[in-house]
Amino acid sequence: MSDISDPRPLLADANRSAHVRGEIANFHKKIVDEVREAVERDTVVVVGMAQNPFVKKARAALTNAGIPFTYKE
Repeated sequence: MSDISDPRPLLADANRSAHVRGEIANFHKKIVDEVREAVERDTVVVVGMAQNPFVKKARAALTNAGIPFTYKE
């Protein structure tokens, strides 16, 4: 297991089967890759779901402050 202070403790890779490691690596891979690329490229990236009111508020605050950002849904 990972450190107890981690917000979401995970089983170590060595304790997972090859099948499970593959499933984890490919779970939402396209989205994860898009977010990773955006974070590497852009200064501010907002990631969330449109129905989340806090994401909407964050986007509005950034827009009102004139801060350019990338939004990934």
